[in-house]
Amino acid sequence: MHINTNKNFLTNLVTIIFGQAGNLVLNFISISLTARYLGVDNFGLFNSLLSISILVSKFSDLGISQITFREYCHATSKFQIINTAISIRTITFFTFIIPLNLFLVFFLNDLVSVLLINLLLINVFLSSKFQNIRELFDIPFKQSLTMIIPSIIIFIDNLIFLIMVVLFPVVGGGLNYIIIAYVISNLPGFLILLFYLKKNFGYSFRFEFYNWKWLIKEAAPLYGYLILFAFFQQSDVLLLKFLDSDYSAGLYSVALRLTIPFGIIPFALITTIYPTFVTRVKEKMDFNIVINLTYKVLILLAISISILFLFKSTEIISLIFGADYSKASIPTVILFFSQIFLFFNYFSVDVFTVFGFQKYSLKYGIIIVVLNTILILILLPTFSVIGVAISKFLATMFGSFLMIFLLKNIPVQKYFFNLRSIYWIVSVLIACFISSIFHLFIYLPLSIIIVLFLILSFKIFSRDEINIFLKIINREKWNNKILKMLNYQ
Repeated sequence: MHINTNKNFLTNLVTIIFGQAGNLVLNFISISLTARYLGVDNFGLFNSLLSISILVSKFSDLGISQITFREYCHATSKFQIINTAISIRTITFFTFIIPLNLFLVFFLNDLVSVLLINLLLINVFLSSKFQNIRELFDIPFKQSLTMIIPSIIIFIDNLIFLIMVVLFPVVGGGLNYIIIAYVISNLPGFLILLFYLKKNFGYSFRFEFYNWKWLIKEAAPLYGYLILFAFFQQSDVLLLKFLDSDYSAGLYSVALRLTIPFGIIPFALITTIYPTFVTRVKEKMDFNIVINLTYKVLILLAISISILFLFKSTEIISLIFGADYSKASIPTVILFFSQIFLFFNYFSVDVFTVFGFQKYSLKYGIIIVVLNTILILILLPTFSVIGVAISKFLATMFGSFLMIFLLKNIPVQKYFFNLRSIYWIVSVLIACFISSIFHLFIYLPLSIIIVLFLILSFKIFSRDEINIFLKIINREKWNNKILKMLNYQ
């Protein structure tokens, strides 16, 4: 089936952003209520068990998602690739279960916690949050730029979880109830996704092992990177739990719950542009400006979000999670600024994959995990939650420096920022600081308007970047009008 990527690009991008934004709102409400119902200590324990289950799930990941997506974009036997990837992950998952359970029983010495972790591990198959089996089912929708269906289905998942969380006081639920709700809420969506795959693409699963050795070998560096990155994301909570307290883990979990969901931004942009990116590289078309424009958009968005949160952090946390979590303000601010580097690194990993340099992603993963762990062990005893957040910021910043160095080996002419961009950052900081005298609900829309105004005023995007963006979304006819409106000579 021929896909008009230019025509579908804007629709798909808007669908993902608004779909993920709606899911973000539902998830925020669900998690904020969960945090209030469970209390800081139990909320910390919940996130600790969730972190362990996510880490365990990554051992069956094998890093094959992006390779599968890349090959699916220009393969003839498309379903063979997806079925092979699902078959490999399924077998690997069940192979790990027995030894991992033995390890968990010995390490945790708590049978109830081990049972709850195993219950959470069912989400390897059911949940989009675990990015494992269900992630592979999304590939046909990604490639055809029709992500509206998966977005709606994820919305259903989050809505069911929210309903079950709202019923928490009615049923007299506790930690066990929340974990059961976290798993069961994904089952209807999983079944609906399979139905639409069959209806729209004629897909049906069967065990296949087409070219599986090559797939595993090709994905091996990404496998190492994904395990390391999962450890990088989840180890903070675990180290706080075991070296500090459940209370500290609960505070830090709030910071993570506020910052990590903004990963929908690079996900939405990169998921939409990835098929075009792969095609341009394969057909040796000009891809430099597309890559640099993506970097610039991601970095500008991350900086804007970080600054917006900076001046109202305590108010936002207290509004969402309650005053008991107000001490999470400073670590949350620090983690938001680390997102600037994470957005950059996130896209760099995909750039490496497209050009076949997955080994660079592995090097990056090793460096940030080792550095982050060392810094946490040094800073945690003295600075607790804030020390852990600082560790992550420094590790991600150094990771970006490493990425810039490694990108020199990629045939891309890279340019990210200039002096004008620095003036823009300073202006946004000053403007948002002044705007912070207003109430939160006035400050947020006003600051967003200011940020957009300053982007246009400083002409952050060049004529060529505006041209390529309009071309991608099939709106070249707007080019002269927009350039004239923005006063480009």
